[in-house]
Order: sequence, then structure tokens, then C-alpha cells
Amino acid sequence: MKENYYELSAKERAFYLCDENNFTEICPKSFDFTSPHLRSLNLSVSENDGVLIGIGRIMGFKVMIVSQDSSFYGGSVGEIHGARIKGFLDSYVYFEPEGIIFLIDSGGVRLQEANAGLVGLSEIIKSLLNIRKKGIPVIAVIGGKCGAFGGMGILARLCSEIIITEKGRLGLSGPEVIETVKGTDEFNSHNKELILKTVGAQARKEIGEVNFVVRDSINQIKKAIVSIIIENNIKPKDFNEEVVTEHEILKKRLHIFKNEQ
Repeated sequence: MKENYYELSAKERAFYLCDENNFTEICPKSFDFTSPHLRSLNLSVSENDGVLIGIGRIMGFKVMIVSQDSSFYGGSVGEIHGARIKGFLDSYVYFEPEGIIFLIDSGGVRLQEANAGLVGLSEIIKSLLNIRKKGIPVIAVIGGKCGAFGGMGILARLCSEIIITEKGRLGLSGPEVIETVKGTDEFNSHNKELILKTVGAQARKEIGEVNFVVRDSINQIKKAIVSIIIENNIKPKDFNEEVVTEHEILKKRLHIFKNEQ
């Protein structure tokens, strides 16, 4: 079995995280529902619009998995991409999972279908929060080539817990975007040390934005996922209390930031 999460494809990540022969992909092909926006621009389309969905078991625990494919337009969210995730999340009432796993590898909303992508992302977020209200943990895993930026960076922070590998990156605007808009004086996207200090795993851990920093390892990610599910089974978290706590943390951070200006 391959061990390094970063090097795996979207499908391999889902299969290797699950117990052997215990992952079932749902709607692997949807040629009739490929992106109409990409087709109208004469751009290439994908049978799954860059996202794989399926159910499986991780160390015996039943999970629903969303795995983004960064090789297809940077894992970006378009209309069909968003609809696939939204419909899948809403089926939790049928599958009754013990956890929902987002394997995020995306720069955010697809520029070629910006408005449709934004609507799709908002629908995903609505479903995600409804699931959290039911007491089911929604776990983000970040460790791919594109990281978690733009709207997917926002979505990650709305998950119950975030697991990030040592190679993971999390933020709103990605380094390349900042450099394009503001120039290298503002942010040099080739400066690896700068990237780690701002959007890297340890930097995000230090300010409390991620829960687990693990090695680039399938086994390490798997153990972190299971520990979250077990803890939730023992003592389910109250969604409303979590929201209040998060607001207090943000207020304190804003106060600190103002004092540093």
C-alpha cells in the first residue's frame, strides 16, 4: 500500500484511507452531467467534474468521503462539482455515517464558472452545517498539492475538526493569487519559508485554526480520523456551544490584532 498521502490521486486517497476492499464509489461516471459552462467555452470536461464521492469504513467506522481531484482545474468547485457534493451530503440520512470526511485539495471556486461555483459552494456549506447540528463530525483533511484556499479554505474552517499534514496549506487567498494581484514585494509565491510561516501547517496550528498536524502518512491521517470519531461517540459536541466558543476566539484574536497595529 502506498503511504504518502501527498502523492496519491483523489481515488487512491479514499481507497487507502478505508479498510481493505471497504470503499464504494458512488456515481463514478456522469457524462450526461458534465459542466455545461466548460463545454460552452470549448474546455475539457471530466466524468466526475473533479470530485469523487463514496462510502466506506475506516477501522470499522462507517464514513462518507468527498475527495477532490487537484489534477482537474486545481480541484476547483464548479456547478456540477458542487451539486455532486451537495447531493451526497444530503444523503447522510440514508447512509447514517459516524463521520463525514472531506479530502480537500482545491484552490477554491472555478473561475470559468464563478457565479455557479459560488452558489454550489454556498449550498455545500448549508448542508455541512445541517449535518454538524445533527452531531455528526465533519472532518477536513488537508495535505494535497493545491491545499485548501478560497471558498474551500472557508469550508475547511466550518468543519468540526481539521487534520493537516506537514505539507498542507490553508488560507483564503493562495500565495500565487496574492503575488499576481500585489506583486512579489507583497508575497513571493516561490518563497517556501514564507509560505510555511503564513499558511503552512504549523503556523495554522499555532493560532488554533487546525486540530491535528500529522506526517504525510495515510496511517497517521487514519488514526487522527478515528480518534475524532471515537471522541465524538463518547461525548458528542454541542454545535451551538462550538459556535459561541469560536466567536469568542475570533473576538480575542481581533483584539490582539488591533493592539498590534
